[in-house]
Amino acid sequence: MPEGIAKHLAWLKGDQTIDAWLLLIKPGRYRLLSAGDVGKSDSLHELAERINNPENEDASREPFEAESDEVAALVLRLIPTHLSPKGPGWRLTLPRNSPLLGNLDDGVRVTLLFSEGYLELWMADFRDKALSIPLDKLLG
Repeated sequence: MPEGIAKHLAWLKGDQTIDAWLLLIKPGRYRLLSAGDVGKSDSLHELAERINNPENEDASREPFEAESDEVAALVLRLIPTHLSPKGPGWRLTLPRNSPLLGNLDDGVRVTLLFSEGYLELWMADFRDKALSIPLDKLLG
């Protein structure tokens, strides 16, 4: 992550690795969150707890009773990651084992942009689809 982008994230400072989260907004669109951002949101904090401590899940349900697919998949929408200082900027480590990030090889292209005060990562296909809408439809 270039220094010019990293300087806009007040929580990104120091010379140590920083734990962070990627929140899946839609497939192909991810929002970078600090641990503090997750802690300030009751919903995200609870979700992070489910991810970090899966053994604490309520196992008192009957085996044939199940939460909805959408609720069960919530844990896939919050992805733990970390950032490390790298030269004048930072390196964001994307976990290769996340099914929602797809095939991350060395040639993966993402676009970094700020939206509503948060840094977002957009995969190329998602970006291209969003850019395909004519401006007059958005602004007019």
